[in-house]
Amino acid sequence: MICEKPLTTTSADAVALVEIAARTGRFLGVTYTYSGYPLIHAARAMVAAGEIGKLRVLQVEYPLEWMATAIEQGGNQQASWRGDPKRSGRGGSVGDIGTHAYHLAGFVTGLKLEALCADVATLVEGRILHYNAHVMLRYHGGARGLLWSSNLAVGCSNGLRLRVFGETWHQEELNSLLHAPCTGGR
Repeated sequence: MICEKPLTTTSADAVALVEIAARTGRFLGVTYTYSGYPLIHAARAMVAAGEIGKLRVLQVEYPLEWMATAIEQGGNQQASWRGDPKRSGRGGSVGDIGTHAYHLAGFVTGLKLEALCADVATLVEGRILHYNAHVMLRYHGGARGLLWSSNLAVGCSNGLRLRVFGETWHQEELNSLLHAPCTGGR
């Protein structure tokens, strides 16, 4: 079964859903379309082949501007359900767009998360969910990362971006990939 996010709005419901999928043997997945770009697959292959060496640092961000003001108070339906924890859960920007950034980083690098520390904020008066998040990531094997998700980033219409070592990929420039191998101090 393919579903859109949020699959659940509580961790207890998420555990129950995983148990149901395991018990019935059914597939359950969320579509993450950004991982379908050919250059993302090329970047993944480069990482898997060791072309950029041992992974040390990654940065992933997904800034959007569309909720920089309280548009949900004006009747915007997309903003309205996202701001209602009964319908969208308590995930805020991390559950909405940060999940895309997190998935992209894991898809390309294969890294598995060990721990995280997050600073989340609403930043718009009257909101109860956060719409801006800065998350420090620590991965198994020692790599470190930063994830930024924001629905408040004025000037960014769809700024999904991933940086791994010297490799850069930017969703708004989906036809280019920069690979900058280390040349030993040049």
